[in-house]
Amino acid sequence: MIKKFNLLVVSFVTAFTIQAQDDVQNGLVANYRFDSNLLDVSPFLNHGSSSPTAVSYAVDRHGNNSSALNLNGSNYVIVPNSPSLNITGSLSISFWIKTTDADGRIFDKATVGADDAYMFDVAPSRFRFIGGDDPNALSASGVFTTNTQPNGSWQNVAFTFNATTKK
Repeated sequence: MIKKFNLLVVSFVTAFTIQAQDDVQNGLVANYRFDSNLLDVSPFLNHGSSSPTAVSYAVDRHGNNSSALNLNGSNYVIVPNSPSLNITGSLSISFWIKTTDADGRIFDKATVGADDAYMFDVAPSRFRFIGGDDPNALSASGVFTTNTQPNGSWQNVAFTFNATTKK
């Protein structure tokens, strides 16, 4: 079964203190706008590339052409390993997504033997985040949303993980 996702603007922000930030660029480690490319517009320039076949671009939630990714389950985006993405502290992740299947991995980051693993997926039919300072974190059960993910409509997902409380 082909799993299909449309993604629009993905941002990763790390924070080492729990406080409101008045500048979204403070702590930003990746920001993908998917405007016909896989460039990271953050200061870290963690640009992506498609594999094994080219990704296609889709209409975004505002009707703009080539402003979202269309991932069909056989293609994906690879972002090279970067120290800026080895997040072991608290983090926030925000993105827009429209799914056409009830489950599947959206993104993950792990370094073998390190304590920087985090993953976000839909399983089963609910968003799930797994992460933390455990090298085996991706085998953990994770934190699920309470509501079922509706297929076929754009959803804004914003997730904050506190490394101290593991919540």
